[in-house]
Parts: sequence; structure tokens; C-alpha cells
Amino acid sequence: MQDKYSERKKLIVCIICNILIVLMVIGAWAYMMIRRGGMLSSTGLSSLKYFTTLSNLFDGIISAVITVRLLTQLRRKEIRISRVLFLFKYAAVSAVGVTFVVVLVMLAPFLGLMSLYKGANLWFHLIVPLFSAAEFIAFENFYQIRPRDALLCGIPPLIYGLVYLINILINGVGKWPNSNDIYGFAQWGLPVGIIIFAVIVMIGVVCGLLLRLRCRKTD
Repeated sequence: MQDKYSERKKLIVCIICNILIVLMVIGAWAYMMIRRGGMLSSTGLSSLKYFTTLSNLFDGIISAVITVRLLTQLRRKEIRISRVLFLFKYAAVSAVGVTFVVVLVMLAPFLGLMSLYKGANLWFHLIVPLFSAAEFIAFENFYQIRPRDALLCGIPPLIYGLVYLINILINGVGKWPNSNDIYGFAQWGLPVGIIIFAVIVMIGVVCGLLLRLRCRKTD
């Protein structure tokens, strides 16, 4: 009886945390829409060209779906989301983890850390990724995460990288402030840009492997 009560309390906290993620993402994106959020950000819908924005919106949308799903089951004896939804959440948390790592390790040495933590990007680059990872680790052990599931975490940066590189191939790099190479990854040539994105995809997989270390619960 005590275990069931503790489990329900844990699920309620999980719901609250997912609601907070949704609110943080909506608030930060709304702020970015009307006011530029620091380096590597844009106002209006042009903010959607950044992986930072897309990964955080992905995380927010999946958190909203999980919130609704769990709220509709609160009166049931057993509360559980589908494995597909759980893996979407896993990939979304990893995606914002990629944002956190790339900003901290690859971009900050060139652009300066504080310039990347201004305005809405403080939330998108730091707060939401860390909060999402902590929430996932602490509360969302609905299923076991298999080693091969970590490959799913490479899909979001892979899709973004393919679109990014194809756009450069079709439309060219362009010139600032209308450059298609918004992250500057192709400034040393397209082959180097491809290598950089391959590394970023691997970062996504590594983030997935790190997240699965806490999930030992069997199906």
C-alpha cells in the first residue's frame, strides 16, 4: 500500500515537472519571438532555423503529450504511458542534451559562454536541458532502455544536419546576416562541416547512453 502511495506521489511530481518544462519552453520561445535571445537566435519564425529552438520545442511538445496522458490515467490503478511515447521523450531529452553539450563544448570557446546564455537562450541552452535530464532520470523509469535505443537519440541531430547541409548545397553558404551556414560549421569547407555534424550525431547517441544508465526497470 505504501509503495503504491509513493509511486502515485512520484507520478504527480512527474506531471508537475512536465508541466514546468512546457511552460518554460513556451515562455522562452514567446520571449525569443519578440526579442532576440542572444547569440545564435532570431526573432519571429526565423528562430525555427536553429536546432536549439527545434530541440526545445520537441521536448516541450512531448512533455505536453505525456502530461495529458498521465492526467487522464490518474484515477486508474496502474498508470503507464506507451513505450513509443516514452522513447520519444527519451529522444527529446537527448536532443536538448545535444544543445547543452554543443553550446558548452563546441561553441562557447569561439563565441563566449555568457553571450550564449543571454535572454531566451539561457533557458534553451542551459535551464531546460538540465531540468529535463534531471526530471527524466528521477521520475520517468517507465521502461527499460536498451543499448540500441540510444541510436534513436542520433536521429534529431541527423535530420537537422541533413537539411542544413542540403540547404547549403542547393542555395550556397550565402553572406552574413543571411548566411545559410548559421553555425559556421562549413566555413572550413563542406567536408569539415559533414564531419562536425557526424560528431554532433554521435553526441546525441552518447547523451542517450548516459540517460539510460539510470533506467534499469524491466518492462
